[in-house]
Amino acid sequence: MGNWGTCVNNNRDRTVLCERDDGVIVSNSYCDAGIKPATSESCNSWSYTWYASPTWGTCTNGVRTRSVTCLRSDGSTVSNSNCDAGIKPATSESCNSWSYTWYASPTWGTCTNGVRTRSVTCLRSDGSTVSNSNCDAGIKPATSESCNSWSYTWYASPTWGTCTNGVRTRSVTCLRSDGSTVSNSNCDAGIKPATSESCNSWSYTWYASPTWGTCTNGVRTRSVTCLRSDGSTVSNSNCDAGIKPATSESCNSWSYTWYASPTWGTCTNGVRTRSVTCLRSDGSTVSNSNCDAGIKPATSESCNSWSYTWYASPTWGTCTNGVRTRSVTCLRSDGSTVSNSNCDAGIKPATSESCTTYSWYTGDASTCVATCNTTRTAICKNGSGQTVADSYCTGSKPSHVCNRALGWVDTNGTKSCNTVCNNLNRCWVKDDQNQACASGQRIPTWGTFNFLFGTVTNPTI
Repeated sequence: MGNWGTCVNNNRDRTVLCERDDGVIVSNSYCDAGIKPATSESCNSWSYTWYASPTWGTCTNGVRTRSVTCLRSDGSTVSNSNCDAGIKPATSESCNSWSYTWYASPTWGTCTNGVRTRSVTCLRSDGSTVSNSNCDAGIKPATSESCNSWSYTWYASPTWGTCTNGVRTRSVTCLRSDGSTVSNSNCDAGIKPATSESCNSWSYTWYASPTWGTCTNGVRTRSVTCLRSDGSTVSNSNCDAGIKPATSESCNSWSYTWYASPTWGTCTNGVRTRSVTCLRSDGSTVSNSNCDAGIKPATSESCNSWSYTWYASPTWGTCTNGVRTRSVTCLRSDGSTVSNSNCDAGIKPATSESCTTYSWYTGDASTCVATCNTTRTAICKNGSGQTVADSYCTGSKPSHVCNRALGWVDTNGTKSCNTVCNNLNRCWVKDDQNQACASGQRIPTWGTFNFLFGTVTNPTI
């Protein structure tokens, strides 16, 4: 059976022949028609083109090769049977054989017994040192000479310049036996190495991009350039126009569908929107004109016009290390607490602030006057002990009844015992005099009497 032909109008053909066991082709009547393979079949409307590597392999024995593959119009490498064998680019070509030249060391060895020597090697045109058998023995420079008089020899650069218009050049200079470059007149012009030679002309081949452009109005295009055998892109006039690959072809084998984003934008003025794009069957986003406008999903819809506002707790936390905090949340217009992202961050109330501690202070016992049932009035102070307005302190303003019975009153130098507070039936003394305030009672000694926010000394009864 032969290979399948090119797919044309979604059909391709092949030749099916009847072959005898010894390989001879005979009449079809000798073969079983019931099992004859199909000679045609439907095929995918791919197009196929040859792709020749722009880079050739190393020149070996005057021949170099390259890879040539068959590409399908989607850029895939397929069997060569899909491409037209009649226009397959060459996979090999003749190339320039190496040239060889002698390289004589410009430096001679030490003069010994009137003779000095130097190395002479055979160089290939790429600069490699190869066997002397590759060079012309008839022009091999001398490896020894008499010394103590100068000798001169040509030095040909082992490296050639770029091949231009089929010619390449190199430098050739005259060297004296001490290695100095001297005038060419000192060397034998008859054996001067060539300064130029013919070189391999370039070969050219078409390179068709494996990737096609977007299908527009049923046509898609690709770039096709002319490549020189060194891989450089050159003018198309250097390539054979008769085998230039097609730069355009019919298309629209793609399918297209709408893609509606599953996420809607924020509801604004009762409307929210989303993106709707046209996708090609390979997943690429393309112009909306490729999709059916009649079934395009909606890009906007009505929504609940919630409004959102910040709610700052009216109660601050305890002042700690000079800072107090409070909660600030985002409320929807139905009173629900929602994510802060719904509220305007630019106007969010502060969640913390600097602060100072304040407390009520009623003073120590010395603020009580020497009378019974005296009331001490509290004052508001900050953490530094400074008196501030009462509004800074929290809670009810406290007051305290001293209930302090300072029984001894000194009137014109005479001490007398006053009525004792709270019916203690005791008198307190203001000094350490051992006097009784009432019949049968001993003089009390000072003990501790507890007042609000502090302690003072009081007599022990």
